Amino acid sequence: MSAVNAALRRIFDLLLAPFAAGPPIVSLVLVSLLVSVLMLVVFKRTSDQVALAAVKRKIHAGLFEIRLFNDDLRAILRAQGEILRHNLTYLRLTLWPMVFILPPLVLVIAQLQFHYGYVGLRPGQPALLQVDLAPEAGGRARPAAALDLPAGLRAETE
Repeated sequence: MSAVNAALRRIFDLLLAPFAAGPPIVSLVLVSLLVSVLMLVVFKRTSDQVALAAVKRKIHAGLFEIRLFNDDLRAILRAQGEILRHNLTYLRLTLWPMVFILPPLVLVIAQLQFHYGYVGLRPGQPALLQVDLAPEAGGRARPAAALDLPAGLRAETE
């Protein structure tokens, strides 16, 4: 998996390099548009569009039935049950395209997290340094700790 991430990192470095000087939202919007168009193409090619359209028509028919027979509780409950059943059928029909969409999408999201999920410290930005010392054996007191800062950094507290 690390070889795949290393290869993808190089590809994303090249793709995102022209946008490095600008705000990150520009490259995120462009990547999002490209990925969403590709996902739509894959979904259309791998799904049964005729069956999906038929299920959508049945869901719409159930909604119209609720509006038409809004004074008959039995008809409303039956229509809601049918709508729920057709929604489950719709979800079942979308599972097969998700098999093709989700793995590449997870890899793209991981690369975007790598590029945009972490920010280093900027000059003048305060940072909190927290150190947890292991307790000494035998109940002795912890050793005295000191912080040696390099030039250009200063401690605001002790």
